[in-house]
Amino acid sequence: MNLIYLIEQSLLEKEEKRKIGKEISGEHWPSSASLKIGDKTEGECLLALYRKKTGVQETNPFSPDTLQKFAWGNLFHDWISDLLEKECLKGNIKSVEKEVNFKLKEPRLQNLISGRIDMILNGKIGLEIKSSFGRFFFSKEGLLSAGPKISYLTQTLLYLKAKPELEYFILLFLARDIGFKVAYNVYREEDYIRTEYFEKGEKKTKRYEFIAYDKIVERWVELEMCIAEKKEPPPDFKFRSKWPCSGCLYFNMCYPEKKKTEAKGRFDFGQQE
Repeated sequence: MNLIYLIEQSLLEKEEKRKIGKEISGEHWPSSASLKIGDKTEGECLLALYRKKTGVQETNPFSPDTLQKFAWGNLFHDWISDLLEKECLKGNIKSVEKEVNFKLKEPRLQNLISGRIDMILNGKIGLEIKSSFGRFFFSKEGLLSAGPKISYLTQTLLYLKAKPELEYFILLFLARDIGFKVAYNVYREEDYIRTEYFEKGEKKTKRYEFIAYDKIVERWVELEMCIAEKKEPPPDFKFRSKWPCSGCLYFNMCYPEKKKTEAKGRFDFGQQE
């Protein structure tokens, strides 16, 4: 029995099912949010989104190895979910709602903003679970030095906008390799985001006054206009380092001179019997 083949095929099949209809539906997902800070873009590239939403075939789909890393994140999510449900049964938490879907109508957009919140605790606290490796936390530009990625905060802002009954949001970060954990509370105060977390018992606060709902909507308005006019937007990034272009599903279209080979698993054992 070829277990590696079975694992990789299962990952690829699951990814295909996940993609069907998600982007082409036209709805705007919080994970695809972006905004401009001066001449710099934070978040998703409009050109990549345009290609997804117009059904352009990916030139650089995720390899089974990459999909396996994503699957690890799902395991952490399920672990925390089970843990909190048990705490709810003990009476330490009043309620746990899992995978809460929402749709938000924005008058300036033709399509809905649609998303899913990992969990809502006690009916008033949102929870999003993120996992990565130790270097993500402790590098010079890592979580503890620079704070959560802007893309995580724009995503959280949209959750708070869609669910005004939430008092705040928790971003829980877990290290897959070293057992480290840290939680950030995210508040929406008028037009900006504020985060709080505790480091060695001391509360740390940071304000992100440039993260605004209107800036996110402006980008999606531009995207819808490009789609209506069948005109590709210019790319938001240039390939200078590994991030973000190297991980793009359309890398070969933007950089044919640096064309990558087709993504495959580490082993190819042929057809499974």
